[in-house]
Amino acid sequence: MEGLSYIVNLGIGLVFILIVLVFFLLIILFIKDFFFPVKKKEVKKKAPKPNIPAPEKSIPAEKKPAPEKVLSSENESAIDVLKQRYANGEITSSDFKKMKKELGD
Repeated sequence: MEGLSYIVNLGIGLVFILIVLVFFLLIILFIKDFFFPVKKKEVKKKAPKPNIPAPEKSIPAEKKPAPEKVLSSENESAIDVLKQRYANGEITSSDFKKMKKELGD
């Protein structure tokens, strides 16, 4: 029986020594961090990328034939030239109305 108690006492002693070693390691680490703090590197933050949806792949539409241009003769009035430009698609309807109003016709 005496041999068994020796083994038990040895095991308890070893556990106690391990607990004390861990305790002192924690104290040493705390003191090291307190007096010599770890300097963190500054990380430059990048601006967040805007969340732009990807463009959808579209099937090219059939090409429209270019409108045939009506050539004007030298003796035409300004309103006739304006009408021809509108017919050729060079100006929009709002531009046509505005210019027609300015010409007074």
